[in-house]
Amino acid sequence: MIMSVNNSKDSLQPYEIIATGATGRMIHKKTGLEVKSTLGGPEGGDLQIRVCDVHNIPRATNLASAEILLKGLQSK
Repeated sequence: MIMSVNNSKDSLQPYEIIATGATGRMIHKKTGLEVKSTLGGPEGGDLQIRVCDVHNIPRATNLASAEILLKGLQSK
């Protein structure tokens, strides 16, 4: 996931990135992108991110969905 984000860093720059605690810290460390981190997954971070569904915000939860979402952003 980090490699995909790093490869698409320029496309992601204008967007708010939200990730669970450890993933958010790793993305920021490896890419320099600003990341809003929730709690860790086991502490409820996954549930915090799931609220994106309520507000119709696209989200990627695995590498396959990340690749599709990134391709969509890059085609804009």
